[in-house]
Order: sequence, then structure tokens, then C-alpha cells
Amino acid sequence: MKSRFSFSTLTLTLVPALATVLLDQGLKFWATAHLMPFERRFPLGQKWLALSRVLNRGLVGDRFSAIPDGSIEPYTRYGPTLVWLVLLVWCWRRARGARPVELLAMALLLAGGASNLVSHWISHNVVDPLQIYQGAGEYLPFNFADVALLSGALILTVALARALMSASTRVSADPLV
Repeated sequence: MKSRFSFSTLTLTLVPALATVLLDQGLKFWATAHLMPFERRFPLGQKWLALSRVLNRGLVGDRFSAIPDGSIEPYTRYGPTLVWLVLLVWCWRRARGARPVELLAMALLLAGGASNLVSHWISHNVVDPLQIYQGAGEYLPFNFADVALLSGALILTVALARALMSASTRVSADPLV
């Protein structure tokens, strides 16, 4: 019986996933241990990227921060966990026929989501240890899991769109259709 995944496939998915979770959780831990809330440090001598400690209770920025404890969990724990589990099942089912770029995207999506979910389940806050300058004195806080989620979503969108376009080109070129 042929194995479902080869060593290179496991490497392509597990290494980025583990690196994402370890880097994200490590950076969150460092920020919690070394920075006061909302403190910024500019390690590269520039002002566009800062290390910080922003406590984010919400799902999209602080959109849910005014919701009291006991009422916020459906938005920050239960709902996102259900979405993550549905994504996990979808990725598992699709993995057999997926190309390597799709597997990488799925790994980034699942790892980024899992890392943020761990933070939401351990405490009510996700630490956003990075901030990027938006202009006019405004900084956008984020964490490495957010970067993995966005990267995975973009890569998967492009990969699936290319696969659909390729499939439609093959179908339209078939003279029997």
C-alpha cells in the first residue's frame, strides 16, 4: 500500500507549520516577558517596524474588546475553533491530490490559526508583538500567526485559481465537449 505522504511532503508541511507556531509563540512570550503593554522598541534603528506588546482581545483588531467576559468566548474561542476544525477536515480531505504549493498554504493556514487559538484559549488576549507604521502616527499591531494566516490564504487562493483556470482550459480544448 502506497503511503499517503512522502517524506518531502511531510517536510514541506510540518517544518513551516512548526516554525510558524514556535516563532509566533516565542515572540509572544518574549514580548510578554520584556515589554510593558503598548511599549514599542525599534530594534533595526528605523521607525516602520516595532516590537511591541499589544493585548488584543478581539478577533479582528479590537472589534470585540467591549464585550464582557463570559460573552466574548463565542467570538474568540468557540467560533474560531469550529472554523479551524472545518478547515482541518477540508485540508485533510484535499491533501491527497494537492500540489506542494497548496500543501504549504494549508500548513500556514492551520499553523497560524492554531497558534492564535492557543493564545485565546490560554488567556482572553492574544499578544501582538509586532507593529507596522501606517502613517500619521498610527501603528497596526499583528503577530507572526497573522502573517502565516494571510500568506497561506493568499498562496492558496492563487493556487486554487490557477488550478481552476487550468482545468477550464483543458475542458474547453476537449473537442468532445
